[in-house]
Formats: sequence, C-alpha cells, structure tokens
Amino acid sequence: MGLEPLSQGINNACNRGVKIRYISEITNKNINYCKELMKIVELRHLDESKGGMTVNETEYIATAHLQEAKPIAHLIYSNVKEIVEQQQLIFESFWSKLIPAEQKIREIEEGIEPIKTKVLENQNEIYHHLMKNLKKSNERSVCCSIGGIKMVYNHFFNL
Repeated sequence: MGLEPLSQGINNACNRGVKIRYISEITNKNINYCKELMKIVELRHLDESKGGMTVNETEYIATAHLQEAKPIAHLIYSNVKEIVEQQQLIFESFWSKLIPAEQKIREIEEGIEPIKTKVLENQNEIYHHLMKNLKKSNERSVCCSIGGIKMVYNHFFNL
C-alpha cells in the first residue's frame, strides 16, 4: 500500500468487483499497511514471505524479491495455460493453510504466542524444550512408554 500505483490498481480492481486475496507476512513494521489493505482485500499471513505473485484466470506474474515501497526491478510473466493452472494450485494450497490477517494482527497486538505444532527430532532441542516447559509449569500430566518414564527419571526428576 506504500506505492500509490499499486494502491490505485487494487482500488480500481475492487471497484470493478474483482475479488482479491492477498498473502503477506504481517509484522509490527507493516501492521498499519495490512489493516489498510484489509479494508479492500482478503488478507492472510505467511511467515517469512519473500517475493510476490499474482495469478488470475489467464495470467501469472511473479517477482523474485520485493523491497519495502520500491518499484519492481524484475518480473516473470506467463499466460501459458498449464503454468497458470499450476500457480493457481500453489496459491490455493498456501491460502488454505495460512493464518487469517485478523488472527495474526490480534496475536501481535495482544502479545499472544501463536499456536504451532512442531516435530522435534534433535535430542538437544527436545531436552531444552522439555526443560523450558517444565520450568514454567505448575502441574504436568504425562502419558508415555517405559522409555519416557526412564528419561524423565534420569533427566527431569529433580524438577
């Protein structure tokens, strides 16, 4: 929204009835832009979003890297049906898994830690994660195998 031509283009498209769905990383730095953008588009959050893409029924446009409020230096364009269809599928895959902007903005403004699920495979990472959670807990309920009980006894029993 920091570039006037972009802002005008989005507004013109919306005035013509075009439905715009927008994916971006929402941070403390750009939260005001995002709130403004949400007035005219449907917005979702993607961590560490890089570059940009636009896809409609017949065209695909992408940039390798976008910098804050600077004109685009390089652009990839295609109207090849198969490429457009592929990019539509990629966009839909992302869109269905992303956090709605309202939720991400609430997390930022209220200091809420985002809900996440992560598989820990490194023994050090597992140990540090368990220690962190045990230190901030008042009560812990555990369901585990005999190996889990041995691990708790050997490493965490004194906590």
